[in-house]
Parts: sequence; C-alpha cells; structure tokens
Amino acid sequence: MKIKGIAIKNLIGQIRQIRPNLFQFYFSYGNKRYFIQRGLDGVPLRTRDDAFQIQGYVSLMIQERRFDPKMFEKDTSHYFNNLIRTWVKASDCSPEWLEKRKRIVENIFIPYFGDLDVRDIPHLNIKINEFNLHLKEKVGDKYRKNLLSELKTFFNSISDLLPRMPRFPKIKVQKPVIQWITSEAQDQIFEFIPAHHQPIFNLLRYTGCRPNEAGGFLKTNIFWDRKEFALSTVIGMGKTIKNNTKNKREKMFPFIPELEDDLMKTKDDSSHFVYHMDGRPYTVRRLEKVWDRANKLSTEKYSTPRIRLYQGLKHSFVSQRLEQDYTYDQISEVLGISPEMVRTRYGKYQTGKLVNIMRGKKKTNLFTPEFTDTQLKKPNDFKGKMVGARGFEPPTPDTPCQCATRLRYAPIKDHGTIG
Repeated sequence: MKIKGIAIKNLIGQIRQIRPNLFQFYFSYGNKRYFIQRGLDGVPLRTRDDAFQIQGYVSLMIQERRFDPKMFEKDTSHYFNNLIRTWVKASDCSPEWLEKRKRIVENIFIPYFGDLDVRDIPHLNIKINEFNLHLKEKVGDKYRKNLLSELKTFFNSISDLLPRMPRFPKIKVQKPVIQWITSEAQDQIFEFIPAHHQPIFNLLRYTGCRPNEAGGFLKTNIFWDRKEFALSTVIGMGKTIKNNTKNKREKMFPFIPELEDDLMKTKDDSSHFVYHMDGRPYTVRRLEKVWDRANKLSTEKYSTPRIRLYQGLKHSFVSQRLEQDYTYDQISEVLGISPEMVRTRYGKYQTGKLVNIMRGKKKTNLFTPEFTDTQLKKPNDFKGKMVGARGFEPPTPDTPCQCATRLRYAPIKDHGTIG
C-alpha cells in the first residue's frame, strides 16, 4: 500500500489524538522535533485520515530531500483577531457606529474567538453556536441578534478566504410598539419650545427627517431659485459632517408655507449650517434635551403623553399621514424609503380599518347603488337615481352609448343635473 507515492513501511513519525476532533503528527528531522496539527491549508487535522495524508506527504518530501519546515509554520494571516481588526480599520460606516464597532470587537468578539483560524469551518460553527448560547444567558434577544448580525457581516466581508460560510442561528425578535402622537399633541409640545429653536423642529415635523439630518442641513443644499432643498448630509460625532444619510439617499423637498419663512431668514446668514446655535450645529443630544424639556412642561399643563424625540416627530409624521389616508407610495417619496418598508413598519398601527372586521360588519361601498333584484329588472324606475362618481361608472342595463348620453345628463331629483 502506498500514500502519495510512498510505501507505508517508509512513513516516518507517529500520529496521536490530542483531544476530540484534533490529531497531531510528530516526527524528528535534522536533530529537531516537529509537531504538526494543521494541514498545508491551515485547517486543523480533524480526523486520523487527515493526519495520515500529512504523514505521507512529509515522508515523501523528506525522502526526496525537498522537505521545508517553513511550510508548516503558523500562518497568522487567517486568524480571527487579525482579520477582524483589519476589517474594522477598513470600515466606511458612520463615526458613531465605528466607535461602537471597535468596542464590540475588542471587548466581545476577540476575547471569545481569539486566534481561531477562520478557515476551520467545523470548529467555527461550534464556536458560533457556543457564543450564541453564551449571549443568551448574558444579554437580551435584541442585542444578541445585533451582535450576531455584526459578526455575520464580518464573515461576509471575508467570504473569499473561506471554504464556505459558517452557520448562524436565526433569531426572531419582536419589534417594540411604535409610539406616536397626534398633531394636536405636537402643538402642545411646540408651545414650550423656545422661539429660536422652533425652525429646526418645524423641519423635523414637516419632513419626517432624522434628527442628525436636520442638524447636518447645509446652506449648499438649498436651491433658492427653484425654492427647493435637499437633505443629504448628517451631523456626526465631534460635530463633523458626514456626506451621506443612513440609507445613502438624498431627499428633495419643496418650500412649503410652514417652512418657507424660516428658510428665507437664513439666506444671508454667514454660517454654512441652515439651523445653528451661534454658529454651532445642533447635535442629536441637544435636540433631545430641548424636546424633553418642552414635553415635560406640556405634560404638566395639558397632560400630553411623554414621548421621545424620534417617536414624537418622525414616527408621528408617518402615522398621522396614514391616518389621513395618504398612500404608502406617497409617504415613501417623502421619507426616501420603499413603500413596502412603510407598510411593514407602520401599516399595522392603522387600526381604523379593523373595526368592521372585529365587529363582523361589512363596510358599505359608497359608490355602489343599493337596488334590489326586482328594481334591476325595471331599469326605468332607477335610471334617474344613478349618480356617477369620479373614476367609477355604476352598473346599468343600458348600452355604453346610452350611458354616455341619456344617463349622464339625466335630471335627478334634489341634485340638479349630472354633467
């Protein structure tokens, strides 16, 4: 019997199992002892057959005087800790998230996965599963899902180095209920927002933008001749400007009466920020403090619900417009997201459409004439009572030509003439 061109009797060294699913091949060469636990691809020797193949390869190389000990030296370039640190340095995420990512990597991922070779997929699957169980005992489901999602993002970025992608557990997390308030409640809160802060809060209220987008609103994004403006930059950590929004989409808006006066007052301002505090931009934290203070005062006076800035403006913007029967498409154009995302995130909170379903009553179609079968057999009894509606032609026994002439212009009692 031969392995890779060498007879079994000529094999050198020994094979032993040093722990479950890990074998070691050891031998002496040139007055030096070698211990090999990984193949040429860096993957640990999980089975005796794996170790047997390496034993045959090394024996053949020694016999042909081509053995190079360096081929089995540790290759740290595929170690988890080295690769993930390189990934963090190359990240193009926002400064805020980059700081969070660094903390997660250094304090959570590296202490757990260490110098694990990422090409060792079987071992990696075990470690990921153990990591998930470890998190389940320490943190909530939402944070656990976010951590595993971040870890998966890293492995997706190095997929070219892997023989296959490791397995990740699927975690289902119920999203928290969206809180929102009516326009009347917003008026109560705005009553206590100082006048010099009102313009930026009006922008948040009437565009549904994020607080960091309002804080990063620049003069260069106002087109005075067309009376339009764009929200395409955000304020980041250290009051720096980042040149893209969260979903990397610029949003165009027209001047509206509720915003035009505030915008025109900034035209000759020397600051490159549209809304600012003596040249200093509004940070998200500053906006939250102003809102919380006004919300507290309105609660004391009007019993207005306590609500956070994001829910009180952005979530309320969407929910109010859905209550006013604006479509998902119309709202998505303002928010810069897909109609499906609007429907999935906010549609479930429009409970008015569920009333008749819960009560077991069918809603009457306002455009459907209520005629009995007997009346339908006597068209002359109801021709004059039929009223056309925009975009809708009621059913009629007459021909299309007759519908377009006699019925459309027929006099109707108490309603004058249709036409």
